[in-house]
Order: sequence, then structure tokens, then C-alpha cells
Amino acid sequence: MLNPLSLQLGQRITGKEINDWCYDQIENNKSHRKQAEFFLTKHYKDDRMYYKTYKAETAGGVKPYVIVFERCEKELS
Repeated sequence: MLNPLSLQLGQRITGKEINDWCYDQIENNKSHRKQAEFFLTKHYKDDRMYYKTYKAETAGGVKPYVIVFERCEKELS
């Protein structure tokens, strides 16, 4: 199973791959469970492509950024 956290910035992934990884982390109480729960709040669609990026954390968080996935407009053929 592909780990979305291990992708390079800008690398593409399907919403289904993100969601499958999240459910696996949560159901099996694995080490990235909290990150998986966060990703599920973003409601990634199974049939869409996303790319990995960072978002600045401005609400007093401990980390200066969080990992998110932005929707790709077009799929590569």
C-alpha cells in the first residue's frame, strides 16, 4: 500500500489511495493514525487526482506547516 506521507512534493496520488491508506491506519491502530484522521476530514474523492503540498499553519500550531493534497485539474495520460 502506498504511503501518502512518503511522496515527494508535487507527486500525484489518487483520492482512493489516500483514503485506503487512512482507513488502514485507523482500523489497525498504526503509527500514523492521527495524520490519517486529519486527512479524512479533508474529504478526498476516490475518483480524483491530487498532488502533495504543504500548507502554512497559522493557528498557533507546534509545526509551521501541515501536509495536504491539492486537487489536480487534469490527469496525465
